[in-house]
Amino acid sequence: PCKFSIKGEELEIISIFNMGYTSRCCVWDDNLIILPSDNGKLTWVNIDTGSKVYEFSVVSSDFIVHIDWSVDKDALWVCGFSRLSYCAVTRNEKGDVVKVSTNYRISTHEISCCGVDFSLDSSKLAVGDLAGNVYLYDCNIDLCHPLEMWNVGASVRCITWLDDSCLLIGCLDGLSHKWIIGEGIEIYFAMEGSIIHTRLSNNRKYFAVGTSLGKVGIFSLDDESIGGAHSNIICPVSVFIAHKSQPDREDTRFGQLGKQAEVWSLSWSPDDKHLATCSEDQTVRIWEAGSWVGVA
Repeated sequence: PCKFSIKGEELEIISIFNMGYTSRCCVWDDNLIILPSDNGKLTWVNIDTGSKVYEFSVVSSDFIVHIDWSVDKDALWVCGFSRLSYCAVTRNEKGDVVKVSTNYRISTHEISCCGVDFSLDSSKLAVGDLAGNVYLYDCNIDLCHPLEMWNVGASVRCITWLDDSCLLIGCLDGLSHKWIIGEGIEIYFAMEGSIIHTRLSNNRKYFAVGTSLGKVGIFSLDDESIGGAHSNIICPVSVFIAHKSQPDREDTRFGQLGKQAEVWSLSWSPDDKHLATCSEDQTVRIWEAGSWVGVA
């Protein structure tokens, strides 16, 4: 993992260390960073020294692919290849973590858990898997048995709530499906390449889509003529190449990873004036909303 310092428009690496295992994600806990391992453990790390502060086993022999805090910051959602776990975090009077216990575990996913998102009011949880299943859970009632389940016919890669009753589902075949809760699922639009990540803007007026070919699509939900998220009319704003593959790249520190250009992650700035894209080419780029010109 690396720690960066932002100076103007440049990012400076101020520390880098190797934990000896692969981590696909991380999350901050005050001034510590939580890193999942490939054997079901969570490790709290001092980012300045790289030393372990706490370590807890939360799932047995499962590769953790995503972690995030609960709404109240007193538990962690831990997403593995085949299960989703709710892990309560217990602290002492000094605020030190003394225990991490798995209170709920959902293991209904057929292959690997891929695509997780809470509804905007945090009352529902949607989870997908590579077998094409999408599960809907009520967070206030039962996290062990889904309310509904649909199969979209292709491997699910990402899920985004457009509002509290409408889901956007991105698949590896390039199709995006829209699930209006209580009405069913239909094909919404198609992208060239696989859909890897989707992200709703903070003002809920736009959503961005990243693909396996390095492209980013921007779509509007704010046009009165389309009727918002529940309409079957798609309103594209822009499609542009955010990252380009570099098959002849001489930098081999990341193996083949640095040569490909999948858009792995998208993030809107708090004021929605910029969009950040993170790619398999090991770069992060910043785009100005509206003009979609790269500024960093």
